[in-house]
Amino acid sequence: MVSACPSSGTKIFTCAKVLAGLKALVMKLSEYLELHGIKRGEFASSIGVTGGWITSLCDGSGWPSREVAERIARATEGAVTADDFLVLENPEARAC
Repeated sequence: MVSACPSSGTKIFTCAKVLAGLKALVMKLSEYLELHGIKRGEFASSIGVTGGWITSLCDGSGWPSREVAERIARATEGAVTADDFLVLENPEARAC
């Protein structure tokens, strides 16, 4: 939802609108691996987890621990972060 400030006329965006826009900046792990031609098993070995765990992270059925999220961020040079595992369901319906 976008509205205008009554005093200045400046557009005001709700948090949900801003978060929806930021979603475009997110790079999912599966996208990163595909973009760089890295196989899930190879990536898993490089960060010390199983290939099955990487598959669950890529398909959204798993959630990384802080330690694993940090390893992923380091291995991807910050292209994939813990925030990239967040799922915003219908962000337009949420308010701050």
